[in-house]
Amino acid sequence: MSQSIIPRGWLGTLDNILVGDYEIGQRGRRYLSLALLVTASLIGMMSFTKDHWYLWTRSVSLSPDFFSGLVALIIVASLYVRALLPVSVTVFGVLSFVLNATITAILVQGLLGQTASFLTRLPMPYLVAFSGLFSWLGMRPLVPWVWGATMIVGMANLLAVSEVMGLWGYAMILTAGLGLALQITGTTGNLRQDLQFHFRGRDIGAEEQRR
Repeated sequence: MSQSIIPRGWLGTLDNILVGDYEIGQRGRRYLSLALLVTASLIGMMSFTKDHWYLWTRSVSLSPDFFSGLVALIIVASLYVRALLPVSVTVFGVLSFVLNATITAILVQGLLGQTASFLTRLPMPYLVAFSGLFSWLGMRPLVPWVWGATMIVGMANLLAVSEVMGLWGYAMILTAGLGLALQITGTTGNLRQDLQFHFRGRDIGAEEQRR
């Protein structure tokens, strides 16, 4: 009979972390989330070179400004109010809010067409502002569809960001997404019910229990 060889010492610890059932604790999740969000923020604020009219180049950046910061606050606050992100008045909670708003403002800058041409970025401030306000004032099931339509209209701007940032753009999205995911608490089932509730506007779990 063949016996599986279980490494010992630090190799055993590494084996348990990488391929075992090791789960990151709450403190580890928080440290990792902050580190990933800080990394994503720094990448988003970097300057990149973009060809301009095929004759010369110019430096572009997705660093937040007043308008993108205002829209980001509206979006992030709606996520906390709708309980998609946990509300906390701890130092970690405050840092998370600041980093979440910063990342969102950077993404808003890309959607606004900071790295795109004048024609494609002209209508975007109005569409983004409308979508942000709709997150608060609109019907709950329609909010994701409004943002989806806004992103479709701004697809040219997002493609321009992807072209300028290249691999750095992938790194920013990956670290930001993982950092945000580590903040979400609860089970997969609860998260599924929350998403269904926000898309359909009713409590799916409560309906199933009534049946």
